[in-house]
Amino acid sequence: MTGRPGALGATVTFVLTWVLLISTVAPNPGPTALASDTGTPGANRGREIVATAAETATLATGVTFTLDGTSPVPIRSASVGYHPRWQETVYSLSTPLPPEMPDGRFSLSLSIDPRQDGLPPGLTLASAWHLVFIDGTTWTSPARDVEWVDDRFDWSLRRAGNVEVMVGADDASDRGDRIVAEVARALPVIERLIATTVPDPIRFWVYDSSADLAGTRTANVEPWIAASSFPELGVTLAAIPPGDTIEIGRLVPHELSHHVLYHAAVSPFSAPPLWFDEGLAGWFQSSGAEGFSALVTAAAAGGTLPSVAALASSFPFESSEASLAYAACWSVMTFVIETRGEAAIPRLASAFAADLTDDAASLAALGVDQRALDREWRAWLGPDRPG
Repeated sequence: MTGRPGALGATVTFVLTWVLLISTVAPNPGPTALASDTGTPGANRGREIVATAAETATLATGVTFTLDGTSPVPIRSASVGYHPRWQETVYSLSTPLPPEMPDGRFSLSLSIDPRQDGLPPGLTLASAWHLVFIDGTTWTSPARDVEWVDDRFDWSLRRAGNVEVMVGADDASDRGDRIVAEVARALPVIERLIATTVPDPIRFWVYDSSADLAGTRTANVEPWIAASSFPELGVTLAAIPPGDTIEIGRLVPHELSHHVLYHAAVSPFSAPPLWFDEGLAGWFQSSGAEGFSALVTAAAAGGTLPSVAALASSFPFESSEASLAYAACWSVMTFVIETRGEAAIPRLASAFAADLTDDAASLAALGVDQRALDREWRAWLGPDRPG
């Protein structure tokens, strides 16, 4: 599932509701000494700052960055810049300065709540301290990577190319192997038809149940969501119970499609409409779309079928209306592919990547704007079209 972000926002934004643990990927390198060679030249040129950084996290306290060290000149301001790997946006927060200690010693601490940034579990955060001294010179610490994971469960890693599939470590079924096989089958097909590849790793976190996945959600998040993808972060969280073959065929290609299309179609300022993004993801499913045609036919007959333009952004909160929206998007893209061919997929992706409006992109790729596309789609459905 995906929402429609502005710029490069997450496809589904939600906050975590469990205790999270941050641990360093590599052993702590210990104190690091860097000479300041920026800012005001002169007497302080070549000053040596020695400091040790560390990170800890819990749900109650958020992520706490600490920096302990010594400096021959008092610090005027201190901040931490942090960001998820694969994302250009850097969050920067200043920390209050403690009272000066003798011998130039300092101890800095900053706590942040990643939930406020809409960051899901299962990604890597990079961070660095930045100090400004009273004479205007500056010092920046080496960057450090930390893994932020859902520590309610132990995880087992399997790989399929650049896709990392994480399932519960105590799962004795063959679910992980079947998911890897579906990734290996579906991803090359999706990349070929969209005409792009995903350059960065994709982390696919698989939960045993919807209840487990629901632990990641806050109030007012749609209860029908079975998976959440963050293509700009390279992360997907999905509920696929052991032994559920249908969900593997439904969710794995669906969510992979969001990742591939993100790299092909998202511009710096906008994202494709859901009738394209969700419709294409549904079209790639190998299971779970069997009832879509009947839903669309019934809605068309009853006058409740949403228009193409109405399918551009967010989906309804109520599950039955959301199901119809998914089915309608699938139907629109099925119509497009059957009448314009598979070559329409990369044409649409390129048009949206060029930051055209929805109407202009549809006109450039399909020869019609959204209103005309809606009329053609409804005529194609027809009263007697078989399911």
